[in-house]
Amino acid sequence: MPFEQLVHALHGELHALHAFIPGVPVVPAMPDGPMLDVAAGRDELESEARRKMERAVDGFDVKRSHCHLVQGRPNEAIPRTAKRERSAIVAMGVVSRSGLKRFFIGNTAEFVMDAVSADILVVKPPDFDSRVPRTGRGVQILSMPILPG
Repeated sequence: MPFEQLVHALHGELHALHAFIPGVPVVPAMPDGPMLDVAAGRDELESEARRKMERAVDGFDVKRSHCHLVQGRPNEAIPRTAKRERSAIVAMGVVSRSGLKRFFIGNTAEFVMDAVSADILVVKPPDFDSRVPRTGRGVQILSMPILPG
């Protein structure tokens, strides 16, 4: 079911959020060393984040006032925005990571699930490749013989 149909069926409003981490000023290694002007870099990051959000909502019926471009880490920005907008459902796309990447980067979807009171709809990308083998859906009954002793 497309998001618009879900939103209409629930008599809600569709909002979009894109969180980005702004550039951080670099402190010189030497006390009298040159300071780097990162304002231009920050503007470029914000412009790129805005383009990404516009591409993501292209084709969806999202009011411009419902597009939230937020500075900060997604695991902080999503719960904060969901609370402010009184969201009942948070739908979020995920990127599957494993091993060391997951350890260092973290699992945003899992963090958001713990941080918001809204229901969470996690959407896998079309090219998602699961490492877990697909099995039939429905009721599955497993039986084992009871062994004596």
